[in-house]
Amino acid sequence: MSTLGWGFDPYGISPFGHTSLGGALAGAVAISTHEVLVTLTFEPMNESTTKVGDVSNPATWMVQRLDTLEMLNVIQVNKYGDLEYGIVTYQALGPASVTHRVSTLTLLDSSGALCSPPRQADFAGVIADVDQSPQTKLAQRRVYATDIDNRQTPNVSPDVAGGVLQIGSSGDYELVTGVELVKKLLFRRIMTSPGEFFHLPDYGLGLQLKEPVPVSSLSQKKAELERQALREPEVIEARATITVSSNNVINIQLRVKLQTGETAVVSLPVPSAGVML
Repeated sequence: MSTLGWGFDPYGISPFGHTSLGGALAGAVAISTHEVLVTLTFEPMNESTTKVGDVSNPATWMVQRLDTLEMLNVIQVNKYGDLEYGIVTYQALGPASVTHRVSTLTLLDSSGALCSPPRQADFAGVIADVDQSPQTKLAQRRVYATDIDNRQTPNVSPDVAGGVLQIGSSGDYELVTGVELVKKLLFRRIMTSPGEFFHLPDYGLGLQLKEPVPVSSLSQKKAELERQALREPEVIEARATITVSSNNVINIQLRVKLQTGETAVVSLPVPSAGVML
């Protein structure tokens, strides 16, 4: 009797992917982002995690992504039944659209005989094909990160301007979250030049103290300032204004709306060497 059904597994209920080939492996299905459940057609040797060919020995198993041919490191084997074993990998399995293969070359049965071929089974991954960047994950959580409170705005005291670690009554560093953290992150973006963070080449506006600024570039800098603000996961709306005082100080005000509905405002004077026509 065939084990194939109308769904992804014999009963049509598996949410991830299933295969059935005959031979040593009756089937395989991903049950988490790091584990594939294999079903055997015979009782395997299960005596030691270090014995060659033992079902519980991670070295008995191989797991591979077939799109990139990457071999995933097997680190553990879990027993779920007499014929069902979970093969755990160090690296995460790929997306649900990617076919993977679990196989063995050395698996022994309970009598010590090498299992019969085929000794492999293909299965689908479990992760959706979506952006999995840290920024996206943070935005999906709809919560704020926490950072050490080294404020980037001149509000620590009248004569101290940013970058000062705050020490609380416990003697440990204070933490900052929410609106205050967003203001700090926006300040950092404004004062960082593109390329200063090698792994984030598009990060930063790059306004520098005592920099000559062509008046024709102010509208461009305003648009770039709003674009940079929207790259922060917590920010959903951004509006910037840039004005120049009579003593050549560029005044920046950035007002943003957060996912929580709160508003954060960053005002920053940047002394310039002069605004040129």
